[in-house]
Amino acid sequence: MRRTRAHAAGRRRGLRNYRTLEPYVYALPALIFAVMFTYYPFLRTFYNSLFVVNIYGQATRFLGLANYRGVLANKNFLEALVNSLKYTAMGVPSSLLISLFLALMAERERSCSRVSEMLFSLPMAVSMSTTCMIFKLLLNPTVGYLNYALGIKVNWLHDVKTALPALVATSVWTNIGYQFIFLMAALRGIPTDLQEAASIEGAGWLARTRRITLPLITPTIFYLMCTDIVMNMMMAGPTMVLTRGNPRRSTVTLIYHMYDRSIYNQFWGYGYAMSVLIFLIIFGMILLAFRMERRGVHYA
Repeated sequence: MRRTRAHAAGRRRGLRNYRTLEPYVYALPALIFAVMFTYYPFLRTFYNSLFVVNIYGQATRFLGLANYRGVLANKNFLEALVNSLKYTAMGVPSSLLISLFLALMAERERSCSRVSEMLFSLPMAVSMSTTCMIFKLLLNPTVGYLNYALGIKVNWLHDVKTALPALVATSVWTNIGYQFIFLMAALRGIPTDLQEAASIEGAGWLARTRRITLPLITPTIFYLMCTDIVMNMMMAGPTMVLTRGNPRRSTVTLIYHMYDRSIYNQFWGYGYAMSVLIFLIIFGMILLAFRMERRGVHYA
């Protein structure tokens, strides 16, 4: 009898211990994945940024902060930082406003809603390289359709004034589909009784949009703004495919400059140090965005 009671008590303790550990067991695969592919690479990158690194990725000589001083003293890095900030300042509001406009236009379900929604979200299914080749043809100074439609002769990708905005337009078109889906889901998640009550009170579409719709989707807008800041600050694809940093380095961005120095010119320690600095810059921008969140984002 005593053995039976002791055995039952042991089973109960084992069951309690299992239930205590069960959430951690479920989270263990995700934790292992995060450590292997996020935290360890970051720590390894910071470690290598303090050394001279050879072509095999081996740290050979300790330099301390010399790589960081070399990056900050390089005028090309500062030029790339300015270009990335300009690119982000143009790209983030443009893509958000266009996506929001399309989502507001497609908010009400109509007979052709499925077709319009598919067309609006289609850019998300097109790879960046394919998009760049499409825009390269559109912006061609001799046979491009844009110059033909506008009746002008502009060398979009080879003019200092237009090269960076052309790259921004390429990325904006790519981001529209992704952001449109999020904003459409947020709009259709707004309770209909709020809209109906405001309509009964005599509020028009513009008033309802400004006082009800936009405040209720600010969490989604804030999320898209943060992800768009990161994506734009880390942009390199359009530069690699379309301009290679030209004309006169006006389209060299941070990631492209890091690629050029570390991969092409094999200054590996410089590249490691620069990647850490880029992380800190973007992290600071996101922190600043979260400071703004308290004023403009409404969770209700």
